[in-house]
Amino acid sequence: MLTLFYNLFLLIVQPGKTPPPPNPPNVPNAPGLPIDSDLWILFIAGILIGGYILYTRIRSISKAS
Repeated sequence: MLTLFYNLFLLIVQPGKTPPPPNPPNVPNAPGLPIDSDLWILFIAGILIGGYILYTRIRSISKAS
């Protein structure tokens, strides 16, 4: 309950600054660009983590049997 009041207080007391304007299109090296160049690293990391999770689950199920 205390955290609810704390969050509401912070939400109400927050200064009314406007967000910065968006970057114009076709600006090289602009922050906030999507991840496209190293997507293969994320894909391989996802496969490895998923394989590890499946391996540990199968191993725990076979030990329980």
